Amino acid sequence: MQPWYWKKDCNFFGISPEIVLGIMKVLPLFEAEGLDFQIISAISGEEKHQDGYAVDIFSRHAVEVWGAVQLKTEINGFTERCQKSLGPQYKFILVDFRGDDEHFHLECQLPSDRVLRGDEAGSLSGKAQVLENA
Repeated sequence: MQPWYWKKDCNFFGISPEIVLGIMKVLPLFEAEGLDFQIISAISGEEKHQDGYAVDIFSRHAVEVWGAVQLKTEINGFTERCQKSLGPQYKFILVDFRGDDEHFHLECQLPSDRVLRGDEAGSLSGKAQVLENA
């Protein structure tokens, strides 16, 4: 097993330090379970993704580790352990269980007094910046 890797077409330019920290917090939990950690989406067109505050992690291999019978119980327990490790400033959820787009979504929750702003706030083209008490 490789410790972690990502799809070739996955763009990481502009990813937030908070997401890097979140990855570092959950990676040992994936390793302890014998799960690969493959990032399938980082910077993309979706809201939190385009601002660098979310990544998607491949989960389909979980059935090979836990088996089909106990999969839902095991994957729910694993998701809860990851969320507990991350704390309330993060959201760690399983998306589209048993669907074609099944994956874990790791997202940093910005405090309510911090607002993302794009170009109108004077940031670099296409990148968001965080403004305190905007």
